[in-house]
Amino acid sequence: MARSRSSSPVCHISVHAAPLVGKIRPATIVGDPLKPDDLFRQVMAYLGATCKQLEPLYQLEKEKKLTPENEKAGEGRAFLDGQLVKGGQMLGDLWFSAWQQATEDKYLIRQLTDRQAASGEKK
Repeated sequence: MARSRSSSPVCHISVHAAPLVGKIRPATIVGDPLKPDDLFRQVMAYLGATCKQLEPLYQLEKEKKLTPENEKAGEGRAFLDGQLVKGGQMLGDLWFSAWQQATEDKYLIRQLTDRQAASGEKK
């Protein structure tokens, strides 16, 4: 079982995606593609904002608000839901950015053309 900073067992709250759907936006390109350092700055800002959430997370754990049996677990669930949405959005944005900004990969087309030419020569 995973251990938290306070050495007590970390409780797991199950995540149901349906309530999060309305909080999710379509992926967008991260940073300005014409400014190479912009992506790095935005990712570092995201990581900094995420690190600032460690103390509130530890506080929720200390107050047992991450334990489903606790009547105040709703506050912990809301916090975790928010962090999951933020993390998922950043991951989706990074994937979308990479896909949109990638150069055309001609390797597969070249390999298939070479294979077709080789099989045509053998006939």
